[in-house]
Amino acid sequence: NLCLCGRAHSHVHEGDKKFAGEVLKGVKQRCDIGLLTLMEHYKYVQVSPALKTPRYPIWLVCSESHYSLLFAPTVPEGKKFDLWYYDGLANQDEEIK
Repeated sequence: NLCLCGRAHSHVHEGDKKFAGEVLKGVKQRCDIGLLTLMEHYKYVQVSPALKTPRYPIWLVCSESHYSLLFAPTVPEGKKFDLWYYDGLANQDEEIK
């Protein structure tokens, strides 16, 4: 998460948490680029809201096997917008919106 936040954190959860006498360092402030992961749905990790709501509409998406990218080229203020999905391993021939 150094590339996402500009600062290294050992975990992606919100803030610091104590576990078994240790402090696990998490994300404390909103990041420029976000992170979404399928692993959160399975309750394997908890992603900080600071990573789910980045400053820019760009999210790194972590699936079971690889990473992909979700982004919005433009975001009109207060209006709906398209998200684009890029997966380098999917042999994409068409745009995915």
